[in-house]
Amino acid sequence: RPAAADLAKTTPALARTFGVLNVLVNMLGYNPPGSEEGYLFWLAWGNHNRATQYSAHDAHGPIRRGIVLVSCPGLGTLEAVTQNNPRLGAIITLLNAPLRTEVCTGPGGTAPPAAAAAGGSP
Repeated sequence: RPAAADLAKTTPALARTFGVLNVLVNMLGYNPPGSEEGYLFWLAWGNHNRATQYSAHDAHGPIRRGIVLVSCPGLGTLEAVTQNNPRLGAIITLLNAPLRTEVCTGPGGTAPPAAAAAGGSP
């Protein structure tokens, strides 16, 4: 009887909890009509992206892949931060970014061929 009495007290709270959980699962499983996809499609897509990002491993576990895109002024900023802040400089050095002089100017101090062909400036 004591166990049944305690269960009777918690049943309304459990019913509300599972009701909210049911609404959540229904919302995730709903695939709207038309070209837009539902949440389960994007959940699977995100899981695939996560598996791809962490596909490289070493002795310390998975390594996340990534790419860092930096503009020419951004490379100058990275170089200035490296010179002025030793802690951030160590992290930026691990980034292995090219030097600004290697990327942002071509031979003789001109713009790189790709930027010159496009009519732009670095």
